[in-house]
This record gives sequence, structure tokens and C-alpha cells, in this order.
Amino acid sequence: MQSAIESNVILMKLEHDEDLFEELRNVVREYKIESAIILSGIGQLRDFELLYFTGEKYINKIFKKAHELLSMQGSIASDKGNASIHIHASLANERCEVVGGHLYCGTVTVLNEITLLKLDNIHLTRELNKKTGLKELQIK
Repeated sequence: MQSAIESNVILMKLEHDEDLFEELRNVVREYKIESAIILSGIGQLRDFELLYFTGEKYINKIFKKAHELLSMQGSIASDKGNASIHIHASLANERCEVVGGHLYCGTVTVLNEITLLKLDNIHLTRELNKKTGLKELQIK
């Protein structure tokens, strides 16, 4: 993985066979990120899992074959010293059919290009909402 920062914008290039979430956590540690916005992500993923929230529970689907990563957005929040990474993504198969949802995990195929915005004055956390049962974003 390669990465660089300029004016709180972090560019990442992930290599073949790297774990997307592991490399995001490495960047969080390297640049001492407490809160960030995932602005974009493109490339290709395989062995990824998407989740869909029905309003009551998550339904998951695992994809083994490589798909083109068309878009990826989300947030990184501090959660008691650990990075809580929340990503939504759209991916396309070889027939140009698109799937999407909450990205739970994935392995880079060929490469990924990711852009983050490190936040200095806005602190993001995730806290349990007893009504929804979800750990929801809190902006402070």
C-alpha cells in the first residue's frame, strides 16, 4: 500500500491481495486519524461481503468473484480508541450488473485508489441507539 497526505486529504493506492479494511486501519494509525470521511474509492474487489439492512436486521451476501469497484463512500469514527469504518459501495460484475450495499470486507484485486478527508475539528463517534439497535453516527 502507498499513501500520502496533503492538506488533510489522504490518497491511498492498495495493491493486489491486500485486505481493504486492514489497510484502512493501517492508514488510520499512520496518520493518527480520529475522524475522517471516505470521499471515494475505485478499483476492483473480490471475496467481499455486502450487507443490506431491512429495517430490522442485516442480510448478507458474499461475492467470491472479482467485481469492479465503481464507488465507495463512508466515514471513519473513533470508537473507544478503535476505528469504526462504515462504508457503502457499488460494484459491477463482468456483465456490468451492479450490486451495492454496506461493505463489510473485501480483498483488493489488481488495485484500489481511495481518497480520505481527515477531520480536525469535527469528532465522529458511533453510539448505540436503543430504538434502532444500531450503532449510529454521532457528530461532535
